[in-house]
Amino acid sequence: MTQTIGLFVVMWGLAQAEGGPGIYRTGDSASWETLEYVPFQPYSHPRSALWHSLLHIPAMDGADVLPPGRWAYRSLLAVRSSDFRETAEGGESIFDAILHEEVFQVDHGVADQVEVGVRLSMGELLARDDDILLFEGGRQIVPDGERAFGLDSLVLRAKWGAPLMDGVMGALRMEVKAPLGREDRLLTAQTWDVSGMGALSWRAGNWTVHFDLGMMAPIGDPDLFLEEDDVDPVVAYGVSAMYGLQEGLTLGVQLEGNTSAFGGISVLDGSVGTVLVTGRYQLGRVSFLSAAVGTGLEERSGDWIVSVSLELWD
Repeated sequence: MTQTIGLFVVMWGLAQAEGGPGIYRTGDSASWETLEYVPFQPYSHPRSALWHSLLHIPAMDGADVLPPGRWAYRSLLAVRSSDFRETAEGGESIFDAILHEEVFQVDHGVADQVEVGVRLSMGELLARDDDILLFEGGRQIVPDGERAFGLDSLVLRAKWGAPLMDGVMGALRMEVKAPLGREDRLLTAQTWDVSGMGALSWRAGNWTVHFDLGMMAPIGDPDLFLEEDDVDPVVAYGVSAMYGLQEGLTLGVQLEGNTSAFGGISVLDGSVGTVLVTGRYQLGRVSFLSAAVGTGLEERSGDWIVSVSLELWD
């Protein structure tokens, strides 16, 4: 956490040193060849809903692509609270915990309409009860372990996009997660998660609407449970609407969710979803402070989430 706050301070200093707003003016039409679309991007945070936080289900993303030679840097902090309890054969399953997650991401436009990036995640799962328990078939199947701060995963990503018509962009992207965390810390499954997503972004006046749809397939042994250890592919979706309220300030609402990856575990089997209210404020010419507050749509989706992100675009 200390390292993340330090990086935030450094990025904040860079943001303050670059001068006043220069990307967006209320009423302008966005250009896909510049960075004018940046304030209208959806809030890109790790999707998380109880046990699904252990898999890499790609974050909501727009269809816009960095121009060749341009860079984007993002540092993100997120806190998620869950209090899930359900009685099954053998006892009461409990996931009463707070997840602290820290993400560092760098993206680069390598060619016309082609962008690549890397994302490093770390965090800590803090159980508010004695521990996290999960009963299936009359047995408790969550292994004991040390729930401590540590690395989560490394994600490699690539995106290709193109204008489809006036004001509409389409994109395809692929992401691959490599697990870095220890099994007992419950930060990530030991699977390699491979995903393919499609996105549409539609700009009309001060509004931009984003649609995200795709699939994630976990490969390998997740090493999450003492038994019933298989996890299923999931279909993920997202919808975001961003509005330019005034110069340098955009507000939005975002809905995202996915099908269950745990069809073999009765208390976890079911789709999950989250709704967020988001905002982005332009600090400098190419720097932004973004934030989101949201809640799960049902018990398996968690209680609430608070997240803040500092972004630099070069």
